Amino acid sequence: MNPPNLNCDSCNVVYIFHCNLCNEGLYVGETKTSFRFRFNNHKKSPGFPVAEHLNLPRHSLENLKVTLIASNFVCTEHRKSAELNWILKLNSHITGLNKELGVLNQNTFHQTT
Repeated sequence: MNPPNLNCDSCNVVYIFHCNLCNEGLYVGETKTSFRFRFNNHKKSPGFPVAEHLNLPRHSLENLKVTLIASNFVCTEHRKSAELNWILKLNSHITGLNKELGVLNQNTFHQTT
């Protein structure tokens, strides 16, 4: 369920992309800018996991469900921490499209085995 009053123009949010065609199409992200601006970057930029996924056979924007899950963070670190918590909770760094665990305090967290 989306927090109240969130839309494509909302800023300072954590979001989830979910592909309705396959189980591998799950991505958690965060943005300080408007979600609309960030989403357009995801769609257009080669090398971004969401853009690559949308280029798979039979995949398109029509198969992508977007959920804005959190907003109104006090600071960048809180937003990035929320993103990390959702990535871990949903395992999207293992079974989804997140290639890493996010960036917090300019340190990249990678899964270790």
